[in-house]
Amino acid sequence: MVKRFARIYPAFIILTALALIGKYGLWHIPADVFITNITLVKGYFKQFKFSGIAHTLALTVEATFYLSAPFSFMLIRKNYRFLFILPVVIIITGMGMVMAFGNYDYYGFMRSYNHLFNYTYFGRPFEFFCGIALCYYMKNYGIPHIKLNKTYTVILFMMLCLLSIYLFKTDLVPMVYILCRA
Repeated sequence: MVKRFARIYPAFIILTALALIGKYGLWHIPADVFITNITLVKGYFKQFKFSGIAHTLALTVEATFYLSAPFSFMLIRKNYRFLFILPVVIIITGMGMVMAFGNYDYYGFMRSYNHLFNYTYFGRPFEFFCGIALCYYMKNYGIPHIKLNKTYTVILFMMLCLLSIYLFKTDLVPMVYILCRA
């Protein structure tokens, strides 16, 4: 965590400062925008999530994971079942935060379930825990050997997933449904 922070944060600070100066001017950067960006908490606020450098929103998710990782690893080391329990607990915690803070208009802090599941770690722990489970499996059982035909199956599956994402994002699904009925 420390090495990752030391590698990313200095460049992040410089680029974020330059982006904010470019947008607001040197002496006119709003304090709330500056603080939420520099402290890596902008992802929890709907109003600030795309401020500064928009794609650094992912750093909020990553920083939250890194802060919770030692606790998670400690529990997983005691019992591997926590690989399945912790993501559920984290999502329930996030949903509780939405229920607790969603009615208050504090810059959109944990304002909605949509925001929770799309922009925060509390809505997306399964992505991280799948990686942890894969690492756990590979450490204990080694890297599985994949035959060539399985590789083609995986590539086909990935292409179908990408096609479905494209169809849903571009609203072509109704058109495909109509064409299939004809």
